[in-house]
Amino acid sequence: MMTGFAVPERVPGVAGVPSISRVHHVPGVSAQARAASSADAVWDVLGASMRQLRTNANVSLRAVEASTGWGRGVLSQMETAKARPRREIVEWYDARFGGDGLLVSLFAEARGAHGVMSAARTPAELAIRNDHLRVEWASLPYGERVAPAGTLTVQWRLRNCGLVAWRDRSLRRVGAVAADHLLSSPASVPLPDAQPGAAVVARVPIGVPAVAGTFAAYWEVTDRRGRRCFGRDELLAVTVVADW
Repeated sequence: MMTGFAVPERVPGVAGVPSISRVHHVPGVSAQARAASSADAVWDVLGASMRQLRTNANVSLRAVEASTGWGRGVLSQMETAKARPRREIVEWYDARFGGDGLLVSLFAEARGAHGVMSAARTPAELAIRNDHLRVEWASLPYGERVAPAGTLTVQWRLRNCGLVAWRDRSLRRVGAVAADHLLSSPASVPLPDAQPGAAVVARVPIGVPAVAGTFAAYWEVTDRRGRRCFGRDELLAVTVVADW
């Protein structure tokens, strides 16, 4: 059961949450889990962000348990991505610890991806193909301020640092492509072809919600059959702060 709390004044950014233009390994997550779906990667980032915001505020799990009615064991599992949180506890964390909407945005992105990423290459297939990318540059730094209700194009320079030519590939949105309090985007956009060693610029148009807050969105590279080309550590991410 949720108890009442005061919503803190909105802050312009979220300090201490992992800065990501590419999703990196979250400590404590096994290699088997890292081979799981892109949606699982977003759940991991959500849990790690919940924990980081709580510890930044110097609040113990015991205190959260007393305020929310959720047991410490369950809360710990949520923060380590061993259990998926309910929306109400995500909203409580976001409001209580100054998430500025980021946690709710991550929750919506992960929920929107449920069941979508079943078609993916296995870790063995990925290793055999020697297919790799490196993100060399992103047009939007983590936490970039943008205007609410605006539109912009995010860009990444991606290097083909494997031995496989990229042909007929796309960037596919991991979560829902349009909803309240979410960054909107096309479901998929084409990725330019690239020979091994070459770099290309990927572009995705996004729409910013008409409210102030911090919002995140994720994309994965897929092949012509819609299969995820890379491991879940190679997701592309955008996190922006909409501010009037």
